[in-house]
Amino acid sequence: MPWYCLFCKAGQEQNVMRMLIFSNIRSEPDWTGLIRYSSVLKILHYQDETPELRGSDLDFVRWLKAHEGLIDVSEVVKVGTRIAFVSGPLVGMEGQVLKVNKGRGLVQISVGGEGGLFHAIWCSIEYVQKKDTNES
Repeated sequence: MPWYCLFCKAGQEQNVMRMLIFSNIRSEPDWTGLIRYSSVLKILHYQDETPELRGSDLDFVRWLKAHEGLIDVSEVVKVGTRIAFVSGPLVGMEGQVLKVNKGRGLVQISVGGEGGLFHAIWCSIEYVQKKDTNES
């Protein structure tokens, strides 16, 4: 089944979802009709003008769907000048940490290549104490 991504106005996501009926779509949606809906800002597409998600973008959307559309807070510990994910949805996720904003509790991660639609996203983190493995 093909996957697509829309930019919509903040706070209008639920309205757009109600307007869309994407179950069992076997062909490309009517983009002209969708873009006329006032809450839809644009349909994301690649440089070759194709809107169907692929590669790391498709992998990310499948990962996001597996987490019910939410990227919950991930717990991290400081390891020297780096951080390590110890719990939450970012544990084990393929990607690279690009920036850390410790004061706001955010981390920017790369989830795909430079040509991807979702190259980098911001996620919430919480610093926790590193557990001592020698404790009984």
